[in-house]
Amino acid sequence: IYDTGWFDGSAKPGQAGAMFIYGHVSSWQANGIFYNLHKLKPGDSVTITRGDNKIFTYQVVSLKVYPYNKVDMHEVLSPIKSGVPGLNLMTCTGRVIKGTSEFNERLVVFTRQVSGQ
Repeated sequence: IYDTGWFDGSAKPGQAGAMFIYGHVSSWQANGIFYNLHKLKPGDSVTITRGDNKIFTYQVVSLKVYPYNKVDMHEVLSPIKSGVPGLNLMTCTGRVIKGTSEFNERLVVFTRQVSGQ
């Protein structure tokens, strides 16, 4: 719950398109890596440090909540602004579905790159 996963079918930092990263909100015992993701708001910054220590900064454009079984993956894997690299982050949100350990919604934060090459 403390790590994220990069979808290898999405862009890498600085590449055209959108980079997609998924992380857990929590477990039954602890808060996950994206526990505070819902606190981001348009205008906030998110930074990614690539393996060669190059830093990329993204600005939050919007947040969207989807039903857990109706996430528009085409939208999630696309940049929020055409021609500008993006970073889209997703985690669980909402309520736990009775009898499961699954949340009933997904939160996606859409960003656009503002610095780094």
